[in-house]
Amino acid sequence: MPSNYQAYVDGSGTGDPDLLVIAGCIATAVDWEDFSKEWKVRLEQAHLTRFKMNEMAGSRMEVAGYFYRAIEESKIKAAISCAIRTAELRKAVNEFPWPAEFTNRDALMNPYYFAFKAITDMIAQYQHQLGIDGPVDFIFDEEGEKSRLVGMWDRLKLSSLPAFRKNMGAEPVFKKDEDVSPLQAADLYAWWVRKWHVDNVLDWGERLPFPWTMKRNIRRFHAEFGEKDFIVEFEKGLSPEAVLRWNIADPAAALRELEARERGISMSLPDPSSPLNLRPGN
Repeated sequence: MPSNYQAYVDGSGTGDPDLLVIAGCIATAVDWEDFSKEWKVRLEQAHLTRFKMNEMAGSRMEVAGYFYRAIEESKIKAAISCAIRTAELRKAVNEFPWPAEFTNRDALMNPYYFAFKAITDMIAQYQHQLGIDGPVDFIFDEEGEKSRLVGMWDRLKLSSLPAFRKNMGAEPVFKKDEDVSPLQAADLYAWWVRKWHVDNVLDWGERLPFPWTMKRNIRRFHAEFGEKDFIVEFEKGLSPEAVLRWNIADPAAALRELEARERGISMSLPDPSSPLNLRPGN
């Protein structure tokens, strides 16, 4: 069952050797429907088939401001973003003292995976600060590393603490931004967050220095990962418990069993060989 809240997220800087930003907004499913109707009206008024912020840069900033006003006037609950320093990620992967048996390092070079993990996991931990009181379903732009991320959700949920896992919604889905208005709004916000990083605007998170006047201060959350952060994640990922969970052959079944335990449901046919039985208190 889908949750009441939906986060639409798009990326900016995919393929950039130094910086990837993914960002978007969270609202209820009903409020996104109302937002989409208004966004489509503005597309018609601007004679556009879809909105892309990189096409607005320069001479069409007034048009961009007009679309951002739709975000402000909607019931969007929060804006979220995550920045990955891709050059520092490569450096951390190459210099980390990996165990000899750990040979598949190429996957760790993918900054989109880290951004995907970070933004879903961090929102599960801090969503109460954004006024969100239920699980959040994520919808990503299909241009992101969809093929590398499909099937990762169960493993990510298994690696999360119970208090945060309950805030993680259904497995994220991927859609085309030209068909989905909230993804176009995410494109707008992601473009600006990346621009402020590139321009070294240190206080952007406090004031959102758009070239237009802000009329509503939407709650927002930002996470940023550099070399030291990646090393911390690598160390956590190599803990005995993390390795145990990551190597589970059927993560979907293991997750169902774990969530049933956390809900206090007795398993009618427990599997004594389940990896979940190897550590008490799970």
